[in-house]
Amino acid sequence: MENYIIIAVILLLGFGGTFYLIPSRNQRRLARFRIDARSSGLVVTAVSLPKYDSLPEERVSAGGKKRDPRVLCCSYSLPLRAKNPITPTWQIRRSKQSSVPLIGWEFADGLPLYVQISDHEYWRELDDVLEKLPDSCLAVTSDHSGVGWIGQEKLMGDSQQFLIQLKEQLQAILDLNERAIAEEDAI
Repeated sequence: MENYIIIAVILLLGFGGTFYLIPSRNQRRLARFRIDARSSGLVVTAVSLPKYDSLPEERVSAGGKKRDPRVLCCSYSLPLRAKNPITPTWQIRRSKQSSVPLIGWEFADGLPLYVQISDHEYWRELDDVLEKLPDSCLAVTSDHSGVGWIGQEKLMGDSQQFLIQLKEQLQAILDLNERAIAEEDAI
């Protein structure tokens, strides 16, 4: 009888470790979403952003050492059809403080390039697109390689619908940038 108990414990320990390696339902759903995003033409990468609203204990350890709190995110980027060196270049991040020219967003890496802050039409159209982004979006980027959405993946509801909306919003920003390039070329 003792032998059976020992064998059962050994089997449970052996299979317990194996079951720990099996992805959860949410992890499988997220992996499927990323594969669908890649197959629809988006570039998917893992990135980390500085955590700007971190608590004091996250910024400094108990021993007084400075920490750099970061948030692990995923980036979904839509590449440009043709690279252009004068593509509007900026990175904005969600902020509780209002910022010019976008309310609720601020520039993360200095001022934008190849688009003026005084170009109210460009920023108004971008603001219309940004309003449609989910709360899980932490930053949006635009550069000579394309436009990107950076955020924490919180798939609730229909992931295919979320993917379609994400791609439409990135395409709207890409179209806006292409119009800005065409206007710049016309000058």
